[in-house]
Amino acid sequence: MAERRMFSRKIINSDRFTDLPFSAQTLYFHLGMEADDDGLLNNANRIRRVICAGEADLQLLEKNGYIIIFESGIVAIRHWKIHNLIKGDRYKPSIFIPEKDQLTLEDNVYTIV
Repeated sequence: MAERRMFSRKIINSDRFTDLPFSAQTLYFHLGMEADDDGLLNNANRIRRVICAGEADLQLLEKNGYIIIFESGIVAIRHWKIHNLIKGDRYKPSIFIPEKDQLTLEDNVYTIV
């Protein structure tokens, strides 16, 4: 797993993001830090519990278009490609292939097929 992650000011300084409760904002940052090189992760609920965020915070991030939650529990960070561009020699493909295959990129934002 990578040791460094970036967050675009274009996303996190928007009124829409800063209007979210601090707990939802914090959860977003922690999810981004734990995501793989394609912006997917399988431990969103563990992260949520560790930082004392509520289930509502996770749902709020989804409702506001910051994450995609798959039925499998895998979470995708929708603006991953805006936040992080990883060099080819450092990139490790996601192991969450079925979920990744359901994603398309539109203007560097993940959407579900």
